[in-house]
Parts: sequence; structure tokens; C-alpha cells
Amino acid sequence: MKVAILSNKGGCGKSTLSVNLAGFLSASGKTLLVDDDKNRSALHWAARGGEALPFLTVGSRLAPKHWAEHSHVVVDSGARPDPEDFREYAGACDVLVVVTGADPLSLDTLRPTVELLEKIGVTNFKVLLSMVPPIGRIGAEAREAIERAGWPIFRGQVRRYAAHVKAALLGRLVKDVPDPHAADAWADIEAIGRELVQ
Repeated sequence: MKVAILSNKGGCGKSTLSVNLAGFLSASGKTLLVDDDKNRSALHWAARGGEALPFLTVGSRLAPKHWAEHSHVVVDSGARPDPEDFREYAGACDVLVVVTGADPLSLDTLRPTVELLEKIGVTNFKVLLSMVPPIGRIGAEAREAIERAGWPIFRGQVRRYAAHVKAALLGRLVKDVPDPHAADAWADIEAIGRELVQ
């Protein structure tokens, strides 16, 4: 399974999803996480954890050296991919996961992203709601809007929990941090992972 995690808006949980999804996939095969973002969030996350993460994390320049030897690859893309980036990710990966927050500003950014993907003929993408408040209807309302637009969307979503922040600070998967909602946060990741591999 080769997956690219994309977003046109920062702060939507793209790197959080990338790291934890790589952790989920590593249970079923050797997994590589490629940090293609100038912020190097995934690389910093991995460095803080030492050897706590069950997969290899490399920058995009080292990715070709390791790509073929891994059963699964997750690419944490750069911010604001251009049409050529989208084409490259679509050609190299099985699925492009377009991450969006559930708030109106994030959904405003999602529309031109999906329209661009459709315009250039990329069809192997699916929208994922992230940073969804655990309480309230914001997530449900965002899902309804995406479904009305006719865009493919994951059944699962990633809820916003402090456990994700702790995981980043400790350099671990969210399931491995001491937090009362760590299991809930990991259940979200598992649901997304199962949708990808089914």
C-alpha cells in the first residue's frame, strides 16, 4: 500500500495522520514514512522518539533508496501541492488522502483542491475529515457538505484530542502515550487504516 497524505491548508493534522497511519500499516508489513514537507514535522516527530516508532522515516531525497524494499509507504506531502505534485503523487501511490478540517475555512480550501484534482484527471483520491471536535455536530455537518458535493470521503474521521499533541511531543504513536483518550484517538486511526487496506 502506497499512500500520499495531502492538504492545501496547514494545521489540519496531516503529519499526525501520516505518522500514526504509518504505525498502523507497520503491523502488516515493513513500512516507510517519507517526509516531503519543508517543515519536516514527521522527521522531527521521529527524532524525538528515538527508536519508539515501528517504521523508518526519511526525507524525500532519501526515499528512492528505500521505496522498493517496503511493503507500505506513507508520504507526508508538502504544503500546497501544485498540479505536477498531484500528478506525481497520484502516479506513485495507490491512494491520495486529502485531509481537511471540519471548519468552514478548511472546507473553503478543500473545494479548489478537489476541483484541481478532477481537472487534471486524478481519480485515486479520497477526502478525510480531521481535527473534528469530539462533541457537537461540526463533523457531521462537514461530512454532509462533502457528500452533497459528490466527493469520495472516508467513513471514518480523526477527532481532535490532546493525546495527538502528546504523541508528537514524545515522538510516539498516539496509542502509546499516557492519556485518557489515547485509545479513542488510535481507534480513529485504525478505522482509516482498515478502510485503506480493505
